[in-house]
Amino acid sequence: MPAQTRSKWRASCADASKKDLENSALSWAKIDAAAQKAKDDAYTSLWNSGCENLCYHFGLCSDVMGDCWEPVYDESGLEGLKKDLRILSKVEHNGEVCEDCKKWIDGLHD
Repeated sequence: MPAQTRSKWRASCADASKKDLENSALSWAKIDAAAQKAKDDAYTSLWNSGCENLCYHFGLCSDVMGDCWEPVYDESGLEGLKKDLRILSKVEHNGEVCEDCKKWIDGLHD
């Protein structure tokens, strides 16, 4: 292959690789954005399904959702969060079962 043809071929391969890489980065950006939107939607749904009520019932400010409960939800899912909230409820109510807490925790969904 003549040197001039080889350089054109290399240049076209480099261009193709660059375009593939750009398209790949765009695809990942779209996937990441979609995943973040789904996560935000789940948090909003969770907050509206009863976490807001629990927060105020426990006498906490709304930042607690993001600071304390979202990491638990991210790590162990909805069931892990419910388990954690049941423990918190018992602590808050000195070992007593609170019907309001029970209702809100059982009704949580994402």
